[in-house]
Amino acid sequence: MKQIYYYLGWIAGFSALEYLWFLSGYITYHYGWNIFWSIGFYFAMFYVIKTHHRNVKKALLVSLVSVVFLMIVFKVKI
Repeated sequence: MKQIYYYLGWIAGFSALEYLWFLSGYITYHYGWNIFWSIGFYFAMFYVIKTHHRNVKKALLVSLVSVVFLMIVFKVKI
């Protein structure tokens, strides 16, 4: 349970920092991206970082799936 709180703490910290930067005008969102997409990204990012220490191939696969998903959702042209 302690690890879950640690994981959620990092996500909350990064999300709060990003939101403060957004409110102060340091960053802007475009093409449908918003704080909720960022929070989802942080969940995936920290999961991949943790997984990478145990299973590199699994981490790379999750990263690849995440990138393809985001490219489809946001209609990124190749």
